[in-house]
Amino acid sequence: MVKDWTRTGLKESAKTALRANYWACVLAGLIFIVITGAGSAASAGSVSDQDPIHFAVYTKTVIALLSASCLFAVLVSNPLLCGAALFFTRNASEHAKLKLLIYPFSQDYINTLKVMLIMDLKIILWSLLLIVPGIIKAYEYRMVPYLLGENPGMSANEAFTLSSEMMSENKWNAFVLDLSFILWNMLSGITFGLAGVFYVFPYICQTNANLYISLKGSSDPDDGYIDGLILTSDIEDAAYEIIE
Repeated sequence: MVKDWTRTGLKESAKTALRANYWACVLAGLIFIVITGAGSAASAGSVSDQDPIHFAVYTKTVIALLSASCLFAVLVSNPLLCGAALFFTRNASEHAKLKLLIYPFSQDYINTLKVMLIMDLKIILWSLLLIVPGIIKAYEYRMVPYLLGENPGMSANEAFTLSSEMMSENKWNAFVLDLSFILWNMLSGITFGLAGVFYVFPYICQTNANLYISLKGSSDPDDGYIDGLILTSDIEDAAYEIIE
């Protein structure tokens, strides 16, 4: 698949979409940050304590927290990631509503869990070989949450195959796109996350959604997958019917 997008084009379109629906985008990003952040466990205390009883308690606590964090990621964070992908994809064309964030929880939820879990395991296993193969796989499967957001019933094989095709000649350019946000991320850091919440995170999410839309639009309609995708103009109505 030949690249027919530019970083400038994606970012300018993202800025326009953010201005048109700013507070909804900020709230969508904030909800995602708060909920997914709640699933990450921060361990406290010192492992240098030589008391074996204390060390055993500490170890069990860390294991329990990590297990709970992993379970939370599988059951909540991954579907929410697909919901956020759907929200920002929809927001590229018109004002998206926050209800789209929970669409994956009400439509083919189990399939979304399964596909996202398989994706995570694939990336982890490739990362165990070397860091670089894991990064490459992460970029290869970058479009999976967006595909599942619009098509929650899509099989794992279809999602991985289509994402691989969409990213086949775009992994390096997508990597450079990510690097272009370094200064924005630094700004978020020095403002203690305020810039991230009120601009940087929604900006990055919208830019990535625009990338998905661009790649989907440039896909070969004869590949057997694109024709089966649900149009974003229909997905919101379907989501609202289910949720309401």
